[in-house]
Amino acid sequence: MKPAEELAERISSLNGIPTEKPEPIFVGGSLIEMLKQDQQN
Repeated sequence: MKPAEELAERISSLNGIPTEKPEPIFVGGSLIEMLKQDQQN
């Protein structure tokens, strides 16, 4: 994530507005839940 933060800081320093926002992280309780979540994305 460090490269993304550096890029956002660089854009901000040039008076731009970074528009990308990271998607929420889903932590599944089981392997099946994680696989179902991956299929939806």
